[in-house]
Amino acid sequence: MSLNKKIFLIFLLGTINLLSWDKLYSLDSNRYSFRDFGFKDIDCLELRSYPINPSTHKQVTDRCTVPISICENIDNSVYRRFRDIKPNLSCKGNIRKNQILPIVVNAMTIDKDGKIWSMNEIEDVLGFMGEIDTPAKIQLVLWLYGENEGAYYRKVFDKYEVMISYKSSSTSHNKSFLDTFIYKLVINRKGQLINKRLIKHTKKHTPSFDKPSSYLYSSAK
Repeated sequence: MSLNKKIFLIFLLGTINLLSWDKLYSLDSNRYSFRDFGFKDIDCLELRSYPINPSTHKQVTDRCTVPISICENIDNSVYRRFRDIKPNLSCKGNIRKNQILPIVVNAMTIDKDGKIWSMNEIEDVLGFMGEIDTPAKIQLVLWLYGENEGAYYRKVFDKYEVMISYKSSSTSHNKSFLDTFIYKLVINRKGQLINKRLIKHTKKHTPSFDKPSSYLYSSAK
């Protein structure tokens, strides 16, 4: 377990009782196989990021990155067509929309009949994912909405509650601080993010990043 995860766990233990919560793993941790997603209608789902010029909304390069690829048993001829499919760069797309970088994210899928689909809206991707009923799908839903990956989750009736953390730095009177925010999100079985609530915020002084005062500057001259 990484140091950040240990800190987050200690932080959560001081906030809520985690005995009724289950752990979530990162999508890039190789802990989730294709079967863990429980896809019934598709053999492949890729999320592709295309860097764009924010002024013209056109690609700045022909290349893209593939942060998520969940595929199994794809015929080579089908995958060649799948690989070369053109993106939809419409500004109406909302997959991971809240990111700072000027990118457009498309979801590309191959269904059970070998037909290829291209989407740029979360609602359409959720339609192919089916009911949100596995931890792997929960993490994927959070990614689509541009949220940090979840750390813990629990099922509450027909919904899921998920704990996530965000960290940011701040300064005050030449002092540097690390801010940690813990949020509880609620996701329904359709993959809709229906609630997000801040449950705890801490601010920790980080002296090694403090800015020297003007007095110290003048003393050094």
